[in-house]
Amino acid sequence: MFLRAGAEPVAAAGLLSLCGESGETSEQYVSDKGSTSSLLLALRPEHGKASPSAATSCKRQFRAPDAYNFFVRMQRVPATGSRSSASRKYNGNKSSNSTHSCPLTISQSANGEVLPSWRLDPCLLEASGKQEEPMRLLQGKLNIVWNHDGNAPNYRLQITVVGQGAVCLERGKHSCLEYVGMPLLCIARELICDGLPNCPPLGTDVSDENEAMCAKHRQQEYSVSNPGFLVWRRICAD
Repeated sequence: MFLRAGAEPVAAAGLLSLCGESGETSEQYVSDKGSTSSLLLALRPEHGKASPSAATSCKRQFRAPDAYNFFVRMQRVPATGSRSSASRKYNGNKSSNSTHSCPLTISQSANGEVLPSWRLDPCLLEASGKQEEPMRLLQGKLNIVWNHDGNAPNYRLQITVVGQGAVCLERGKHSCLEYVGMPLLCIARELICDGLPNCPPLGTDVSDENEAMCAKHRQQEYSVSNPGFLVWRRICAD
């Protein structure tokens, strides 16, 4: 569930915007449960045009539950049509000295302590032509500042709540990393096999999108929604 600090639950549906529909900058709580424990944030400056400062920048704050952190990935969006170049601008938010740079800074903190920030530039990353998707495991309170200057790069920010240690033993968790049979990192079970890598990758493998596991998962889901399928399988097995 997606919550705004001090407010009623807000439904998280589809792709959100890093700039917010109304230029909001208040802290937002992201639960560790269900499919909404992972957010996709579009890098679209026009969505923040209601904010007085949205001409060149926007801000968002996110907080995970205690004992949880965030796995953050700058995810490349396949270019289509007019979204094919880092030079693409949102004309309504274009400054007089616009550039092809749009630095994004993610500050992190835990237990009142400010930790090192992560700085990256999705516009320069796109202009380089590289297919890389920068990612970090960050502490459970994030302050994101994007100086977009009207740029709209073909990237989106993926933020997933990740548990560590004892919380990974709770029901409804999928283990991303284990050591001698004990889970070290985990995500909500509803996130597995959704087509997006939510676990931090271990080498070339992403445990929540493992092909063999997902094939088994889809079969189990189909069996639950179609009880007759199980009867048919037993008859065929006999």
